Amino acid sequence: MATGGVFVSAAPKQAEVTTKIQSVQNSKIVNLQQTKTSENTKSKAQARTAVQLNNVTVPTIWNTSVKSAVKSVTLENGNDIGTITIKNAGTLVAAFGVDFVVRDANYQYIMGSTNGLLYNANMKPGTYHLYTKDVVKGTANISLSLYPNQNNRTLGSKVIMIGGTGKNSYQYFKVSKRGIAIIGLQGVWVNPTNFGKTYGITNYVQKKSGSSWKTVSSSQYTTESRNYNSVYGLPAGSYRVVLKSTYQSGVIGAAYRQVAANSSYGTSKKKAKTISRKKYKKQTFLTTDSVKKEHWYKIKVSKKRTTYIDVTSLGSSGTIYCTVSGKARFKTKNIKNGTRYYLKAPKGTYYIRVKRYSKSTTGAYQVKYVK
Repeated sequence: MATGGVFVSAAPKQAEVTTKIQSVQNSKIVNLQQTKTSENTKSKAQARTAVQLNNVTVPTIWNTSVKSAVKSVTLENGNDIGTITIKNAGTLVAAFGVDFVVRDANYQYIMGSTNGLLYNANMKPGTYHLYTKDVVKGTANISLSLYPNQNNRTLGSKVIMIGGTGKNSYQYFKVSKRGIAIIGLQGVWVNPTNFGKTYGITNYVQKKSGSSWKTVSSSQYTTESRNYNSVYGLPAGSYRVVLKSTYQSGVIGAAYRQVAANSSYGTSKKKAKTISRKKYKKQTFLTTDSVKKEHWYKIKVSKKRTTYIDVTSLGSSGTIYCTVSGKARFKTKNIKNGTRYYLKAPKGTYYIRVKRYSKSTTGAYQVKYVK
C-alpha cells in the first residue's frame, strides 16, 4: 500500500539581504528628514541678498572608498556644498535639505536634485562639485552613497550593493559540495517617486563551458514572500548568476549561501538506499536533472511499532512529492517545512520515493527515519 504526500519548502533562511538593505535605505530617509528639519533658516529676502563666499576653501566631504557617508555642511550665505571624489563607476544617491546640483571637474552641469534627493546611475570615476541651487545660510546634513555597478564580483554571506545600469548584471559564486545555492536578491528604488520601496529581481544561473557561459537553470523571480531568495540545486563548481535588465533607478543587494545535500540515494525501487532508525539522508534535485528522475530510499521495521518518517525541505523552488509504500498505508500530517508519515507499522520493509513536479522544480530535502 502506498501513501503519497506533497511538501513545498518554506522560504529558506534569509541571506540577510532584506535587513541589510532596509537599514541602508532607512538611514537615507532619516538623514533626509533630519536635514529638512534643520534646513537653513534664511528668509526669501536673505536669499536674494546673500553673497557667495567664493574665497572660502571647501574641503572634500566624501570619498567613495568608504561607500557612504553623512556629513554636516555649514553655509554662510553661500552655495558651495563641497567636492566628492568617485573611484568606481556606479549609482550615486545623495540627499540634502535643499535642492542642489552636481557639476564635473570642469564645472559643467551634470544633473540636479528633486526635493533634495538625487540619483545618477552613470557616475564615472572623477571629481565632482556640489552646489545648492539657491544661495543659503545655515547648517544641514548631506547623505551620500555609491553603489558600484561592475560585473564579476564574488557573492558571499555579506551583502554587496550593486548599482542598476539598465542592462544585465553578472556576479560570481562557488558551490563547494552538491546542494542548493540560495541567492538573495532585493532591489530598492532610489528615484524620488518610489524611494526606499523594494522589488524583486529576475535571475538565472550559468556555468562556464569552455570559453563561453552555458545557462543551467530556468529563470526565477525573487519575492518578498520568499525573503527575496532564489534557490538552485547545483553540483560543485563555479557559477555566475545573471540579474536581468537591472533598473537604472534602482540598486540591488545581493548575498549567497549554500546548503550541502549529497547523501547516497537509489535511482529505482530495486536500488533503494537504506536509512537506519534515527538516521537521515539529504539530497538535491539539480537544475539539470531530468523531470523523470526519482530518488529511492527504504527503511526496515524490525517489529510492529509506532513509526515516524519525516520528509522536509531544505529549500526549493517548486514542489517536491514523496510516496511511502509497503505492507500498510501510512497516515500523514503537516510539520514544519514538510510532512510526517506515521503509523503503528507492521514488521517489514517500506520504500520512500521522492520526485519533483516539473523541470523547473529544484531544491534539496531531508528524509529522516525518526523512530
